[in-house]
Amino acid sequence: MGAIGREIKHDREEEVYRVNQADFDWWEVYLANCQKDWEELSSLYILYGRDAVEEIIIREDPGHIDYDQEHEHYQKVLAIIRKELGGTTSRKTQNAIAARVPTHREWESLVDAIDGSNDLLHWKHMHFWCRGKVPFWKEGRWIRGWVDAQFSDCSDVTSRHADTGFRPVLTSPIAGVLPDGAMVIAAATLYMDGNPVRVPKNPVCDGDIVDYVPGAKLEFGPALPDESYRISAIASQGVLVADRVLIRNISWQDLEEQGFC
Repeated sequence: MGAIGREIKHDREEEVYRVNQADFDWWEVYLANCQKDWEELSSLYILYGRDAVEEIIIREDPGHIDYDQEHEHYQKVLAIIRKELGGTTSRKTQNAIAARVPTHREWESLVDAIDGSNDLLHWKHMHFWCRGKVPFWKEGRWIRGWVDAQFSDCSDVTSRHADTGFRPVLTSPIAGVLPDGAMVIAAATLYMDGNPVRVPKNPVCDGDIVDYVPGAKLEFGPALPDESYRISAIASQGVLVADRVLIRNISWQDLEEQGFC
């Protein structure tokens, strides 16, 4: 099966277009698959954020493919999106919350939405990991924050430093209906090896951010009643971005191994 001009015939005498039954059946299946793929993709936009999803779609673009291969290709891409952006949801408590590192666009849109306020975003004197490979450094990954809200630098995937940490994106359907810049004061609670992690009050390099214990399991669950463990987050591009770094001395590799990258 291929181009429309080969299967749909123009009857010049009766001024109508005709298609044989085999071709009609093929197009019926093709259009049904297109609808199915679009519905699944739309749900992933809501769940994971349009920017992060489209980043993967563009990366996996095969160029021109035959109609017969489209559905198989899109199903493969949808599976990649779920795997890469699903975060860790292995916590056995009900309603576990998926999380990941932010994209550059999510961060930059958030900075624009609140005019770069450090009081709200706590970007001074603390780096955090951001999605995307460094083109000139195979083992490098991007970090943001420290001297300016829009500042970017890079670090080795295995590096653990006191000045670099994890500022999670929390993927929640509620974020899709919030305007960029809207605050959610009790978005989640972070757990390390099953123990809740206290949210830092002074989230800078030499402040009170908790250090990651190498090998420890990180998970996110619903916000606990105790406000000391409640993560505040701000809406951006259909997701919620934590308003500060929650844990430091953690490498990109540590995060990747747990499904956050």
